[in-house]
Parts: sequence; C-alpha cells; structure tokens
Amino acid sequence: TGIDPDHPDLKDAIMDAVSFVPGESYRDGHGHGTHVAGTIAARKNGLGVVGVAPECQLYIAKVLSDQGYGDEAWIAEGVKWGIKQGVHIINMSLGSPQANATLYQAIRDAYNTGIATICAAGNEGDDNPFTDEILYPAKYPETIAVAAITALGSHAPYSSQGYALDCAAPGSDILSTIPGGRYSQYSGTSMA
Repeated sequence: TGIDPDHPDLKDAIMDAVSFVPGESYRDGHGHGTHVAGTIAARKNGLGVVGVAPECQLYIAKVLSDQGYGDEAWIAEGVKWGIKQGVHIINMSLGSPQANATLYQAIRDAYNTGIATICAAGNEGDDNPFTDEILYPAKYPETIAVAAITALGSHAPYSSQGYALDCAAPGSDILSTIPGGRYSQYSGTSMA
C-alpha cells in the first residue's frame, strides 16, 4: 500500500518509490505498507523501533490501493520494476486464492535473475494442519512462503498452513511504523 516517505524511522531508507495503482501516489493511505517497511528497515536512530535490516535500502512499489486491494497486473508491474531497479529481495505482503499467469511469469523472471521473493503465506488459517490454505504468490515454488508464529513460538491460529510453507517468523502484535510518524501493533503473515 505504499509508504509514508516522511516517517522519521523510514525516510533515510527510501531510495525510490513508484505507484502502479491508477490515480494514487506511492504515499500510504492504508498503513499496511508503512508497517511492513518499518518491520524490515526502520533505522537504528534512537526513535520508535528498529527493523530486522536497519541499514537496507527500500525501493517501494505501491501495488495495493489505499483500501488495501489490488490487481495482479499492478503487482506484476511492481515485480518487473523491482527487477529493473536491481533489488536483491522482493517482499510481497499480499495474497490471493487464485493463481495468475502474468504475475507468475514476473516472479519467475525475478527468480531467474537471482532475486529472492519473500511472500506472506496468508491469514486464512483454520488451525487444522491438514488443510492447505497457502495463498498465491506464496504458493509458487520460486517464492519463500512465510507463516506467522506467536511470541511464545507456537503457530498463530490465523496463519495459513500448507505444503508450500518454507518458514515461520514472529507475526503477532508486531510493533512497527505507520503513517503520520506513528507506531502501532499489527498481526499477520505480512508482519512475519
């Protein structure tokens, strides 16, 4: 959903930002993108939080609207843009129950270029380990599908499970950046 480019924990991390959502700038009017960006890249600057990679550079491709919805064509364009920028990692904290050929081709192109694509497994969990709930694009073999665990290290009941799952990380009540220079706790496989 984009990013808050003025957030004091993120502004020094942003190298470039673009929107593939028609009629919307790359500014985050939803909050999800800024939260994920902070979990990854919030600077070690004595403010708020510190991300898992506080010295990394961010290239932001807004592919979900301010209402949190998107189109696979927008997402595919974001992946292609990331390839052109020469990024090392593409994070996709989004998901759909349906496969899409255009998006899958973009992900394969990223994979063949040597880019690691990390995807949220989805928040469709029914807490039944025998149900496959992994969403696309996390379900594609070229991606790294991440589930969420709780602070105690147990499977988060909302987190999707399935054969395509590659790893799990903390995803419950994660404190991170949100628009307006603020901070809030969110839960989900996007946070993981």
